[in-house]
Amino acid sequence: MNITEIETAVSDLAAKPFDQETFFFDLITAYGAPSSTVERIRTGSTGKSDVNGAVLWTPKIHYVYNKMSELPAQLDELAASKKTTSKKVRFLVATDGEDIGIRDTKLDETSYFSIYELAEKFGTLLPVAGFERYSAVEENPVDVKASSRLAKFYDAIIKENPEWATDERRHDMNQFMTRMIFCFFAEDTGIFPQENMFAKTLHEYGGKDGADGPALIERIFTIMATSIDGRAERDDPPYIRHFPYVNGGLFSGSVECPVLSKTAWQYLREAGDLDWAEINPDIFGSMLQAVVDPKQRHELGMHYTSVPNIMKVLGPLFLDDYKKRFETAGRNRKKLRDLLRDVTHTRVFDPACGSGNFLVIAYRELRILEERIETKLGELNGGANMMMFTHINLENFYGIEIDDFAAETAKLALWIAEYQANKLLEQAIGRRVPSLPLRAGANIHCGNALRIDWAEVCPKKDEYLTYVAGNPPFLGSKFQDKEQKSDMMSVFDGYIKATRNLDFVACWFLKGSQHLKSGKCTGVAFVSTNSICQGDSVPTLWPHILDGSVHITFAHRSFKWSNNASKGAAVSCVVVGLGNSNKDAVIYDGDAAKDVSVIGPYLTGCLSFVTPSRSPISSLSSMVLGATPRDGGNLILTSDEKDKLISRQTEAGKLVKDFVGSQEWIKGNKRYCIWITDDNILLAQEIPEIADRLIRISNMRSSSSKAATRKLANVPHRFEYSSGTACHHSIVIPRIASERRKYIPVGIINFDAVVSMSMFAMYDAPIWNLSILSSRLHREWIGTVCGRLKTDLSYSNTLGWNTFPVPALTDVDKADLEACARGILEARDMHPTKTLADLYDPDRMPDNLRAAHERNDEVLEKIYIGRRFKNDTERLDHLFERYEELTKDD
Repeated sequence: MNITEIETAVSDLAAKPFDQETFFFDLITAYGAPSSTVERIRTGSTGKSDVNGAVLWTPKIHYVYNKMSELPAQLDELAASKKTTSKKVRFLVATDGEDIGIRDTKLDETSYFSIYELAEKFGTLLPVAGFERYSAVEENPVDVKASSRLAKFYDAIIKENPEWATDERRHDMNQFMTRMIFCFFAEDTGIFPQENMFAKTLHEYGGKDGADGPALIERIFTIMATSIDGRAERDDPPYIRHFPYVNGGLFSGSVECPVLSKTAWQYLREAGDLDWAEINPDIFGSMLQAVVDPKQRHELGMHYTSVPNIMKVLGPLFLDDYKKRFETAGRNRKKLRDLLRDVTHTRVFDPACGSGNFLVIAYRELRILEERIETKLGELNGGANMMMFTHINLENFYGIEIDDFAAETAKLALWIAEYQANKLLEQAIGRRVPSLPLRAGANIHCGNALRIDWAEVCPKKDEYLTYVAGNPPFLGSKFQDKEQKSDMMSVFDGYIKATRNLDFVACWFLKGSQHLKSGKCTGVAFVSTNSICQGDSVPTLWPHILDGSVHITFAHRSFKWSNNASKGAAVSCVVVGLGNSNKDAVIYDGDAAKDVSVIGPYLTGCLSFVTPSRSPISSLSSMVLGATPRDGGNLILTSDEKDKLISRQTEAGKLVKDFVGSQEWIKGNKRYCIWITDDNILLAQEIPEIADRLIRISNMRSSSSKAATRKLANVPHRFEYSSGTACHHSIVIPRIASERRKYIPVGIINFDAVVSMSMFAMYDAPIWNLSILSSRLHREWIGTVCGRLKTDLSYSNTLGWNTFPVPALTDVDKADLEACARGILEARDMHPTKTLADLYDPDRMPDNLRAAHERNDEVLEKIYIGRRFKNDTERLDHLFERYEELTKDD
């Protein structure tokens, strides 16, 4: 179920008279419990509780109804239940038929309210439906409700007016929706002179079922675009004339209203019934984008950048400095006035602004700072805050957004933010701040930010401090359409010929650095997928940015994205800030902050660019990719296929080998391959089934579009690439490794097997190499220098192993490392029934194996610096220093 469906179902339940026999079952049904689950609980075949009268929906809700007991006592009894603990129940729910208590055992929070308020509080239980709680849903459900009602209203309009969904009329439709939302907000917040005047006018003068509604709305929009002086010649009825002059450009241009069906009119009335005063502009704007795209409705309200993530950008970019200056200014009037000048002369430009989240938060924070400074100055002058109005203008907020509706929504969100900030100012000064007419709105430009000169949208103003910030789109090469690929080529023309290794977001970093170099802004900071600071992206992108005139001024190392998506976003992000000086550079890692003299492209205290190497730069053994069949599956066998082949032709057993890829290695799966050398090709051709397979391979290769593959058609028995099959042992390394594992599950194959291309191999390499591969030190290097597949480590021999810096090793060092490697293998052997996936699960890793790895880390790290490293940051900093030393003459 999506949030809209849940909200509707819960609202229906809250409106019904309480029925103790059905309430619980209706409740869990509303939150998506399958009918089969509900029936099993109802019949008692599951869901049994150890609390009298209680019932369980494991592990989501432990529920009890007791009319005679107080809710806190009921919740305490549920909390003390052994079933609650053993089943790890998330929510405890108790009711007396009138009120309800809900305790979140994960967050240790309890809420009490009337059952009839359940519709407003429906966000409290959203995690049971897979939506983790966040303030947008938990504390302000009106955002979700408003979006839900507007979505229905929008659909009804498009059904009656399909042409309004076309490219030619889409802007008109978006502008109409934006105006309607403003009117709802204005009548509930006191912007309009009379309470409910918009809804009341529509109700009383819209005609039966809204027959006169469109004409009425057009007249209302027209009058709000007309100044008081311009109304003298108009012949409008009193119920139209009392609408105020709005200005600000919101009602300029066409005021055409689409045809409104009876259904659309009903949905319009429902939307007007909400209390729009509590709308959160920073979140609501993003939610509105889903209104116009039914494909996004399944995650309505979930696609926005959370405020904490926005502050990871805006804080280090300029807000933290302003706040620090305020705290250190004390009673110094000059410092306070200088700070006030900078605050009121700050411009924020988001060249991928969406519905304005970053701009709204920036505006809000600057208004708060302005008011605090003015209050302090007033106190120093012997009186109260004398501030009469703000000097922070919406005109100082700039944005580029490719989606028309999002651009219109961004303007509206900022107007709402301005109004709400003015209400706070009213409370501070005790005087009314006029809401209308609106001042000029934000400078939001609808267009393609990668094809537009940013200076045309946000031109330089010498007396202003301009900061560029935002959350541009993340799209890997495989997910970019033709137009986006063309955009990338346009941005990188003259810099990079091939952009296939770069994420789409890299375009904004390059353009941002160019904007900074031209002197048109003070600083730049973007949220990005961490791929731009890993793998081939670093030597491809960052030399064109960090050219000596631009520096990384701050960075947040990888953190999990938290946009409240139902299943969590499968991406790790970074924040990178750019400036003209690296003075006071800071690296943030979780809650820790470290001052550094320089920040490099890998977000470490080193400026190195690691480039692929054909051979190891240290005294390490050679590593190669496993065998590549290019056979259409004809040389690869399952266990059943292998057994059947050999049972029919015993001689075929001489041609079959174990085929070991990452799945076989880590999870213990079994696969085999037909391995035919030039010496036994005649034997292979005498076995009919194998001969048929060779014919199929030859035909497949002959029809390939690749010349190299076509050349192999005459030797169908050969793998396209292979090496090392005559070795005594192979050290194997999976190409993809889960980021959850503390160590990469490498190892040794001591039997006659073929290593597949999903693995790297080191044939007959000294065992001490295994110690290095198994170390925390090497794992951190790979996680930083190599690219990733989603969040998993993507191993590279040329970029990760060949570049790994190792000190000169003595024979004693190698002997110690070999002993550690064998200790790890012996620890594994003590668990013969467990796969490597089991052994390296961080939650289930055996103690002896963990101890063997700790011993290995200790020995290796003492070789590097004589002691254990304090943390991963120190590990990486040291490795990059060694890399620079080893490659300085290249």
